[in-house]
Amino acid sequence: MALSEKFSCYGVDSYNLYSKNLIRDLNKLAEYYLVHIESVMKDTGQSNYLFLGWSLGGQIALEISSILESKGYNDTKVYLLDTKLKYYSDNSHALYQTEKDNYLSKLASQGFDISYIHKVAKLLDVENNIQHQKITSELAFTKIALLKAMQIEVQPIPADNLSSYIEVSNHNIERAVKNASNLKIINVYDASHTTILKKESLILSELTA
Repeated sequence: MALSEKFSCYGVDSYNLYSKNLIRDLNKLAEYYLVHIESVMKDTGQSNYLFLGWSLGGQIALEISSILESKGYNDTKVYLLDTKLKYYSDNSHALYQTEKDNYLSKLASQGFDISYIHKVAKLLDVENNIQHQKITSELAFTKIALLKAMQIEVQPIPADNLSSYIEVSNHNIERAVKNASNLKIINVYDASHTTILKKESLILSELTA
């Protein structure tokens, strides 16, 4: 079964990936996306918001939900693919530097032009800054499901950060939720942060549960 058989699906591309005027504020970026989403909702006559977001995309979805709740929408659902709220993690900056260095080294080894690598590095820094921003308000009504990847793919993780990396059981998502009963955690033991995107059957089963 495809998602389109159950839902009207719309993909949201990365604004900062293609724009020269970067948006560095989480709330402003969420507002930008929501304007376009609300336009689609109006044109199609739809009223129920359901978001599926991977990594930073999931954090943006949570911020959009915060904005929607402030407007009186109480029936939003958000499905997170290994999204981490780094605002609450003391060790996340060190982990980011490791991830960034590994990724840029990989691009260099694959022969990418140095100017392209510098552009990617700038974008990674912007996204990392956004990831360290707090969701504007705690979510009181939004239903959230976190599919958490249990395999660690970033190597090497500094020894003094390893325990903290593992112990953040809910990726700090509970910090953005008022009612714990609105948060569901699904541990995906055979996926990493990247490969969780390939778990299409599992994702579909959660969306249609």
